[in-house]
Amino acid sequence: MLLKERKEIEKLCDTLSDEELEKLYYDTLFLSLGSQCDDMYDLGYDIQDIIERQKYEKFIAQKSDLIGGICDKRGIQLFV
Repeated sequence: MLLKERKEIEKLCDTLSDEELEKLYYDTLFLSLGSQCDDMYDLGYDIQDIIERQKYEKFIAQKSDLIGGICDKRGIQLFV
């Protein structure tokens, strides 16, 4: 994740209420579960498409971790 992207996510999180931030975290976490790359490879997708999907999945996982950290700093209890 680029520093610019990280700052944009942090800026967005600063504007959200605790409830909205918690929802954003769970939505992002849900997107980060599982990987489609193996299926794409098995189905014969172009290798460049698979690489782009891997980058996207890595970004979403990092975004989820970042938002989770912000929730922790705010004292928002997740998975309760």
